[in-house]
Amino acid sequence: AIANDSGGFDQVDAVLAESEQRLAGSGAVLARIIDNHDTTRFISEAVGDAGGDPWLSPAAQPEDATPYRRTALALAITFTLPGIPVLYQGDEIGLAGASDPDNRRVMPATLSDPQAELAATVERLGALRRCSRALRHGDRQAVHVTKATYAYRRTLTDEADEALVVISAATAASDVPVALGGETWIDAMTGESFAGDSVALPALSFRGLLPAGHACMQCRPRQQRQSQRAKE
Repeated sequence: AIANDSGGFDQVDAVLAESEQRLAGSGAVLARIIDNHDTTRFISEAVGDAGGDPWLSPAAQPEDATPYRRTALALAITFTLPGIPVLYQGDEIGLAGASDPDNRRVMPATLSDPQAELAATVERLGALRRCSRALRHGDRQAVHVTKATYAYRRTLTDEADEALVVISAATAASDVPVALGGETWIDAMTGESFAGDSVALPALSFRGLLPAGHACMQCRPRQQRQSQRAKE
């Protein structure tokens, strides 16, 4: 659904719904991960060169920003679904790799601009999940599902805490129809405000929305808060 558009979010949601139904009441907690030591790297799948010989034709480290944005979408889902988000070494910078042993590369000493941007996004995702109890413990409810766009709520009823995740794998900007209930919501990743019946997303992007005034707005990394204050 994200790496190469061969699937859709409708299929993703069907898998999630089935697993939630089968595990309901079991106490099981799933670990969410996009890569591991036995698989080709997600970003190389997104580029389309993960199938080469790991010794003689290793996957190239992408230079274009697009596969890094796709990786950011996959990690956004990893960090906002119920369960335990897992980062395999190098996911946070979009490390390339074909099959074993090419998927176990040494971490680079310096990062390209797209790698540094991805690492900053992962940092913000970690801060958001750490702060939001709804993202750590809330129930999941899909509120919008198409092949290229997806939205779900995470709700912790006992504490009246909730979050709304909106994702677009479309290659053009889109408005995702999501009723915001007459309230103002803030994208914890960017500080942007949203209200009404839809959420605007640039191409290959996501929103981690919280109700305006949510305590997690103070949990954003310091640099991001300073940047938002400068804009205001």
